[in-house]
Amino acid sequence: MILIDCLSETYKYWFLGLTEGEGCFDVSYTRTQQGRKYLSFRFSIEMVEDEEFFKDLKFTFGGHIYKRKNRNGYIWSIRKSSEIFNIIKFFKGLRWRTKKYKQYMKFKGMFVRYKKIKHGQRELINAK
Repeated sequence: MILIDCLSETYKYWFLGLTEGEGCFDVSYTRTQQGRKYLSFRFSIEMVEDEEFFKDLKFTFGGHIYKRKNRNGYIWSIRKSSEIFNIIKFFKGLRWRTKKYKQYMKFKGMFVRYKKIKHGQRELINAK
């Protein structure tokens, strides 16, 4: 994974455009086998592209690549808290142009609140 601060403005806005068109922000409520409840966060992009396209995203942001079942294409997704934190840091200060921004802000808000409650982290993300 590379330092996201080193990415060019062109790459940042290319990825933002890709996210606005194809990105998905998911929050799931789940129970473990022991009955514990928790929230699961996932950011993903699903497209009919070759695997090499998704390898670039994995190299840049981490995550995993999955071959889609019963259809062509792949899914790249991140679930780890550290990767979610990095994607939130990446999007900070970029100008969104679609309603996907509202979905992102809900996702970000839930992630920040959940992590603060779960870990007592007071300055996890300086959000705006």
